[in-house]
Amino acid sequence: MATVRIPGCKLPRALENPLDDLLMVAVEPLLAALYGMGVTPNMVTLASAAAALASVYCCFAGRPLPAACLWVLGYVLDIVDGFLARRYKMESRLGDRLDHATDLLAYAGLVSFVAYRVFQANPRVLWPVAVEVWLACAAYYHMQCQERASHHMAIQGLDGCACRDEAHLAWTRYLGTGTLTAWHVFLILFYRRA
Repeated sequence: MATVRIPGCKLPRALENPLDDLLMVAVEPLLAALYGMGVTPNMVTLASAAAALASVYCCFAGRPLPAACLWVLGYVLDIVDGFLARRYKMESRLGDRLDHATDLLAYAGLVSFVAYRVFQANPRVLWPVAVEVWLACAAYYHMQCQERASHHMAIQGLDGCACRDEAHLAWTRYLGTGTLTAWHVFLILFYRRA
């Protein structure tokens, strides 16, 4: 397996989620500019959270296109914050916790919207909720394998790590957060009306 790694990425490119890899290649040229302007990873995390929460608001307001665009922007910024922190050695326990807390808040808002729209449209059609739960669990497992393989659990601690074998990255990479984000964009656009 190829070991090409972009400086600041957790893993070699061959083990990254394909969508995440494309985004990292696209945003890499921006990192030096952000760092040069004094932008910190925590600032990017807060901007990511603002975009994601604005997306959830747009979902409930019946504006699917801005909601989808803001969700993608929030996700891109979520990639940038960790990338920036690792590239310029600005990782911190606070930043790690802030990143995960804001991700959880945004996902909870979006899942609330999806559940509301699905049950409003047809309470007997549960497949979108089932796919959401399955993809969310798969993405969580993938992130745990990423942490184990990259040794970034030094910040979080390995206690309770779901992934027991980093070799699972060869297949979990296709079910990572990039895939989950693509699914979320589909749901935002598909469930725009009840």
